[in-house]
Amino acid sequence: MEQYRALSGEVIVYERPTGALAVFLARVVDAAHDPDVTESAFTELLYGRDNPLLDQTVFADRGMVTPGTKQQPAFGVMLDLLEQKWVQVGTLEARAVLPPKADPAHTMTVDEGGARMSVSPGAVRRLVESGQVVGSGEGDGLRLDPASVDAWVEQHDLDGDTRKWVMVEDVEVVLAELHILMGRRGGAVFQVKYPGELDEVTVIGDNRAGTLRRWSSVVVLLADQERCEFHLLRPAARREVLALRGFFVRGGFELAQSITDPDMAPAAFEGFEPA
Repeated sequence: MEQYRALSGEVIVYERPTGALAVFLARVVDAAHDPDVTESAFTELLYGRDNPLLDQTVFADRGMVTPGTKQQPAFGVMLDLLEQKWVQVGTLEARAVLPPKADPAHTMTVDEGGARMSVSPGAVRRLVESGQVVGSGEGDGLRLDPASVDAWVEQHDLDGDTRKWVMVEDVEVVLAELHILMGRRGGAVFQVKYPGELDEVTVIGDNRAGTLRRWSSVVVLLADQERCEFHLLRPAARREVLALRGFFVRGGFELAQSITDPDMAPAAFEGFEPA
């Protein structure tokens, strides 16, 4: 076992790295102590394509921090080395005193991003938290990278608002299409139970995509190494998205029930019959 003393005085204990992780951690250590390596260059290295602790299946030009990444002690060492770089360039004190601010390049508001992606502000924030959309800042100051938003829209092939409203006995009712991409990839499973059949179906290997136009309940089971969740979806006017490792359900729905217990979620999924 290795020990590392952080700037805070905390001692981080982690297994001696091997292979690609050992090589990459050595690069991070060297870059942290090299005054010729700028803060920006160090950050690009830390969150780039070469970091084996990041999920490299989501973005083309960088990795994504996952809950599993955060649980790795070696990643804690890397984050502390980032703070050491801040000390080296003289920005640590400012970061400690001032609240996080948005990157100047991140110019899109949450509402603007939601309109562009056709999802709710809450869904936008969840996409930022999961690393699927790049953003910075906190609370009302959260701003999005327009290029990242455009990439997300392109990846999900959005074709405008798919919600339709009809009048039934003078009551406005939403008929909400769902766009679904489900399957298995890199240890992740995204399963969907739905009534009837999908339209416009595309099948590639274990992955299946299509559009569901008539439904009143749909259930989703999403799981990877860090989580296993069951979600019951009901039609709603506000557009939402559930996503994992590039798989998704998006359209007009609300979460009527969610189960995050890894023992209960699969049983709930197996026992539910959507309508």
